[in-house]
Amino acid sequence: MIPRDGYCTSLWQNLPVYISTNDIFSTRQFDVIIIGGGITGMSTALLLQEAGKKCLLLEAGGLCFGTTGGTTAHINTLLDTSYATISKNFGKENAVTVCRAAKEAVALIKRNISTYHVDCGFEETAAYIFSQDEKQSEELDTIQVSATDAGLLVNPVLLLRFFEMEKSFPIKKHCLAHTKKECKRFNLLLTKKYCGITKRSTFFCKNCQVKFA
Repeated sequence: MIPRDGYCTSLWQNLPVYISTNDIFSTRQFDVIIIGGGITGMSTALLLQEAGKKCLLLEAGGLCFGTTGGTTAHINTLLDTSYATISKNFGKENAVTVCRAAKEAVALIKRNISTYHVDCGFEETAAYIFSQDEKQSEELDTIQVSATDAGLLVNPVLLLRFFEMEKSFPIKKHCLAHTKKECKRFNLLLTKKYCGITKRSTFFCKNCQVKFA
């Protein structure tokens, strides 16, 4: 496994590093100290601050540099560990709890974007999972059933032919947030298009033809 954080420089990381103007004195007291300035740490700090707590957030690099900075800016309720695996190892009730937590996290991000007027092109769209052979189709069926049982809005299986696709199903309420507006290579505005059968929102530079999905 390669080290993800900082392994490659993403669009989000190729920005001036935020430098705090707050002075930290050894005599100052805080209610909570949060380690890590990614979306999880910053969202936690914001919630605690809204609740009236004095928070100190510590970040070794730049804000949102690590895992958050290396993402493709999609906010997903379908996790790396499938709901089938979660259900098998921890029970169906816990799979439902995990799904509910994932949806609440998306709702929190959506609320913060609205409340603080964050210009990031947030939108809700459908995500597609597909199979290319019989074995993958069987796994897909299991994923569909377990995701539906956990509480995701999953459409019935669609029989499609797309890049030799055997089966596919869309997951509703898949979200995208995109803060980049221009290609830093040529200082040109990115063009937004809806590509392929999934109609996924994609940004690209007309000059260098590099996609920023």
